[in-house]
Amino acid sequence: MKKTFKKAACIVSAAALLIAAAVFGGVSCRNRSGGGDVVFASRNAMGTFLNFWVDASGADTSAALEICAAAVDRVSASLSVFDPQSVTARLNVSAGNGEWIETGREFEAVLDLSLFCHDISGGAFNPAVGPLMELWGFARGGVPGTASPDSEEVAHALELADVSKIAVIDVDGNGRAMLLAPGMRLDFGAVAKGFGADCAYADLRAAGITNFIVDIGGNMRFSGSKPSGGAWTAGVRDPCGDMNSPPVASMFFRDGGAVSTSGSYEQFSMLDGVRRSHIIDPRTGMPVETDLLQVTVIADSAALADALSTACFVLGYEKGADLLAKCGAYGIFAVRSGDGFKLLRTPGTAEKYERPEPDCSRGTCYGGI
Repeated sequence: MKKTFKKAACIVSAAALLIAAAVFGGVSCRNRSGGGDVVFASRNAMGTFLNFWVDASGADTSAALEICAAAVDRVSASLSVFDPQSVTARLNVSAGNGEWIETGREFEAVLDLSLFCHDISGGAFNPAVGPLMELWGFARGGVPGTASPDSEEVAHALELADVSKIAVIDVDGNGRAMLLAPGMRLDFGAVAKGFGADCAYADLRAAGITNFIVDIGGNMRFSGSKPSGGAWTAGVRDPCGDMNSPPVASMFFRDGGAVSTSGSYEQFSMLDGVRRSHIIDPRTGMPVETDLLQVTVIADSAALADALSTACFVLGYEKGADLLAKCGAYGIFAVRSGDGFKLLRTPGTAEKYERPEPDCSRGTCYGGI
């Protein structure tokens, strides 16, 4: 069945910046004079929401919506573990049986980026983390329980989370891949949504559509500017609040950029009476234990921001900041402090992307993360 967008019941002034809701189809908008019109639309995609804003004054909005949806569906058909016909699902099912699976351009690009992030992060990011995610009940096939797995189960899953056992024949979009050990599982959940936003961005730009935002589950890719020429603006969510809480920091984007946030405030399990994060440290096989509440990463692409935000949550502020510097990326880390939190920024973040304080006094709202 063809999936379609639901257009929101409002067309907002492009001078107004936007709040991306964390519920399907949600939108909050305020009009302000001047600039032009932005059309907002939303639909389900990749197990979360796809929000899309486009400058109605400079684009065929119907065509833009179709291009965006088609790109995201194409990525999902390659990377989803919920679609049994996807490349990733077929690879996982065939693990250890010696079968080569045809991959395609999207899969090859994501695997290449994932292996790069694995290597540069020292294993804090790992696309072969699937067995660990299932063991802890955070993935398809995983069964949430009330007790933690034992050390032997964790050790076995760690053996399967071995990227050296991913065999690839890369032939520029017509390659093949194989998982060499039975029980291996690829899981691109920490990069796929960002990559979907990037693919939508590329297809829209190729079609001559220049001013828009693509947001898949909080992984946002920005293009151009508002019709008025002003910057698109995104707000950093309050990790101790809810979606109605004001942002704790704001960032502005002119003609490009991407942002992604990783945190443990929405997905977790209670095991042995202890709250366990859904983010697993692939180096130890254990849920991350950290003073971090969330990490927001700004990078040139949404896929890179997506992957790095996960790696930084695993690494912590100091090592995470070093990683971002190596990748030419920036970050805002929310660190637990007493009953609240403090924000730690990597060098250059404030100067390059931030405004001192969110300003909603004139009807300005902020893209939610």
